[in-house]
Amino acid sequence: MNFLKYNSDNMFIGLSKNDLKKFQPKIKQAEAALKNLQASGQQGFFNLPFDIPGAKTIEKKAKEVQKKFSRLLVIGIGGSDLGARAVWQACPGKKMEVVFLSNTDPDTVAMVLNLSPEEWKKTAINVVSKSGSTVETMSNFMVARERLIRSIGQTAHRAHIYVTTEVDGKLALWATEQGYEVLAHPKNVGGRFSVLSLVGLFPVACGGVPITRLLAGAREVVYSEAANFAALQFLAYKKGQEIQVLMPYSDSLGNFPFWYRQLWAESLGKKGQGPTPIAARGTIDQHSQIQLYNDGPNNKTITFIEIEKFKNRIKIPKNIPGLDHVSDKDFSDLMHSELHGTAEALKKNKRMNGKISIPTLSPESLGALFQFFILAAAFSGEFYGINAYNQPGVEEGKRLARKELAGQKA
Repeated sequence: MNFLKYNSDNMFIGLSKNDLKKFQPKIKQAEAALKNLQASGQQGFFNLPFDIPGAKTIEKKAKEVQKKFSRLLVIGIGGSDLGARAVWQACPGKKMEVVFLSNTDPDTVAMVLNLSPEEWKKTAINVVSKSGSTVETMSNFMVARERLIRSIGQTAHRAHIYVTTEVDGKLALWATEQGYEVLAHPKNVGGRFSVLSLVGLFPVACGGVPITRLLAGAREVVYSEAANFAALQFLAYKKGQEIQVLMPYSDSLGNFPFWYRQLWAESLGKKGQGPTPIAARGTIDQHSQIQLYNDGPNNKTITFIEIEKFKNRIKIPKNIPGLDHVSDKDFSDLMHSELHGTAEALKKNKRMNGKISIPTLSPESLGALFQFFILAAAFSGEFYGINAYNQPGVEEGKRLARKELAGQKA
């Protein structure tokens, strides 16, 4: 089944079919390079949708957690947080409550960790850090750990903690010494590419999300679909469309553009080039951003995500004063018409846009969305001629923050 369709018609407002045709050799070259990369095993995200045994192992472990606890506190940041957070918002399970803690805002930390001893007894903690040295994650974790120990005791707390990290790192060694269970973060999968690995799947599986269905949807995505999207975005960038907006018309997909934003920014922003990704949401941001997109600088592409069939049907009452056109219509009709009208207005103003459609918001379609953008990021790295898998621009800020905290001059 096709869980995802990409309509690129409105991208040819600023591009020609011939532009894409002339780019085909570059697409074929990029596809060959990515298939070689996949075969080498250097980047493991290519094969994650096909790791059914791994998913079954995760589900088994998740069931063990469900038997003992009613709440899972997930502590991570960036790629260790955004993917699972997006899955949980879009397709939440019913087995456990899943709560996320990422930022070090003390007011947020205080609110999330404000649990009674009885609540801590029913709470498991999954701390996620590939390196084991992410300062925000480890700071949050150590505070949560301290609260847990204070509530249930030194001995009992050990069974509550699950540590996702590289098994040969310092955090894994320390966690083992403490008696915590260590879950192996795949060494060849970077954080922003890890949503379909244990990193993203374990927390949501604990909550009851059917993760094998996520992977089933991801397996349906083919290289050519992602390549076409990446090529059009790249060609638009070369023509001055340096801002790339992702705008789902769905509250349940509200966190998905934030995951995309990290994927796109950290993968492609290198060597003085790269598009600026923007997270938006329809219809809300029609009332905050669309004025700029239609009437401001013509330097953006907008990609909409449309759910063809929503889970719920709610009728708009009749006889709303001055709004006869929505009388007795369904809310889903309103969402679709708003999206289509916005896309058409952008087209009339010669603003490039495209649309990704999914039949329903299901684990399969969500898995397809993740894999589509992951592959598109990989293709884009080839088109830009950069390494899409590192993040050298992040490290300098971390180094300077460490110096300031140590009381040294930057």
